[in-house]
Amino acid sequence: MHWKELLPIDRYVVQMKDRLHETDRDVLTLLYQPLIGSLAYSLYLTLWAEAEGSPGADRERKHQTLMVLTGQPLDQLFQERKKLEAIGLMAAYREKSDDEVLYIYELRKPLTPAGFFQDDLSVFLYNRLGKEQFRRVRDRFTIDRKSLENAEEVTRSFDEVFKSLHQSEMVSYDEEFRSGTDNLRGGQKAGEGYSFSGSEFDYDLMLADLPPFINKETLSKEKVKRTVTQLAFVYKVEPLEMSKFIQDTILHEDDLDVAALRKQVQRRYRMLYSQNPPSLALRRQPAHLVTQQKEPETESEKMVHYYENTSPMEMLQNVSDGAKVPPADMEIVEHLMMDYRLSPGVVNVLIDYILMINEMKLTKGFADKIAGQWSRKNIKTVKDAMEIAKQEYKNRKEFTKAKKEGRMSQGGGARKKPVRRERLPKWLEDQKTRESDDGKSSDAAPGAAPDLEKKKEELAKLKQKYQKKK
Repeated sequence: MHWKELLPIDRYVVQMKDRLHETDRDVLTLLYQPLIGSLAYSLYLTLWAEAEGSPGADRERKHQTLMVLTGQPLDQLFQERKKLEAIGLMAAYREKSDDEVLYIYELRKPLTPAGFFQDDLSVFLYNRLGKEQFRRVRDRFTIDRKSLENAEEVTRSFDEVFKSLHQSEMVSYDEEFRSGTDNLRGGQKAGEGYSFSGSEFDYDLMLADLPPFINKETLSKEKVKRTVTQLAFVYKVEPLEMSKFIQDTILHEDDLDVAALRKQVQRRYRMLYSQNPPSLALRRQPAHLVTQQKEPETESEKMVHYYENTSPMEMLQNVSDGAKVPPADMEIVEHLMMDYRLSPGVVNVLIDYILMINEMKLTKGFADKIAGQWSRKNIKTVKDAMEIAKQEYKNRKEFTKAKKEGRMSQGGGARKKPVRRERLPKWLEDQKTRESDDGKSSDAAPGAAPDLEKKKEELAKLKQKYQKKK
């Protein structure tokens, strides 16, 4: 009795949380389709295509459109829709206003291959396909992997490569950037993609400082331990200080309230270091781009070694004699590293070059011009950056000298605003110089005649006076 619940004139809109990828399509085709049938499978793909291709208000359609697209009557579509809902590929919501009804179809991604075969759905698939076919389908999703039994893991953890910056280097970051993440694509939880060793944080010391009534088993769980060490790393909290925060958070609960602990740590950070949360920076030039392997001897080698073993933030602080680095300069540094993909050592050379030729001012427009050129030239190492900086400086010096000489050759007179001159061919410049010289001599002639006549008159008068005295 679908007509009691769904009519052709009822409108619907499709939404989703993530895109359908190639593996998802394989899972739908080979694992879900045998269970839900080809019509439900086709309906799912049709709705997914609609959701991806029709943003904004244009997404609303009538069920009549869906009937035309699939070539199926409404009662059949209703039955197939129920299959998708039951197997977890869709959630349906109904919104009523006046005499109109709007259905909201929220599509959900299928399970991963591993998740499907660990789920009870695999039992139904086994009964549908049979033993041999089931094994072939399962092998289709199996990846050949080399055994890691005798291998030693050498993966670097997050806190071994990155560091939390000093408060003077922090860049403003409003809390609003953390909000609104519910509508972002993907379902991977924060922190799942990377490891975190927490080797610099003495977790045992923190546990030892806690009073006996605190449930330490809860704090020994891997998930809780990771969260605590991560908070300590990012917000620079010592073990004994973290112990106090945990006592305040866990006082009335048996389990640790991670959200409350995070708020406590953030509140303490704001009190100490104003409203600016921490930022991250690479410690040094990546190992594969380091060129100065031996002990530096010459001045040039020492500079290469310095650029490769200093972060851009530390270099800016060194240039300022330890003074606070302006937030605007910090933004420029992050901009160069993130947007132009320049390595830290190359950024060091670029910053040093700009400060040298720009009266110790780091300006974004200037930095963008040079970074764009270096990025296009694929400058990766410090030595390459130093070479191109030297060449640029030489060209700049020659241009400035030529410009200055050109201004001086124009002669004295009233001080004029420097005008940009186009470079001319040599023969044209010679001709222009001759014309300029001719013009000057012709301009001087009319003014010289009155002076000569005046002097003749004065000489005649002196002669007359001399004759009278005689």
